[in-house]
Amino acid sequence: MKNASFQGSRMYDSTFINTCLIEANFSDTDLKGTLFRHCDLSKSNFCGALNYVIDPLVNKVKKAQFSFPEVVGLLKGFDIEVV
Repeated sequence: MKNASFQGSRMYDSTFINTCLIEANFSDTDLKGTLFRHCDLSKSNFCGALNYVIDPLVNKVKKAQFSFPEVVGLLKGFDIEVV
């Protein structure tokens, strides 16, 4: 699914496992309940995306783009508090 575009979509409770999503466009996409597991998200665009939880320890996120404040979704798996 390299270069796939999901821009502006609502992807509720979707599952991506062992998926190549290099340079995918998730900008302005609502990803509520979506699971990313062992995916290559390198150079993907998550700017403006909402409700995502991506564990950078089990997914490749090199040079992926994220916007603030939603980028804190990358920290959910670390059991820390952001204040």
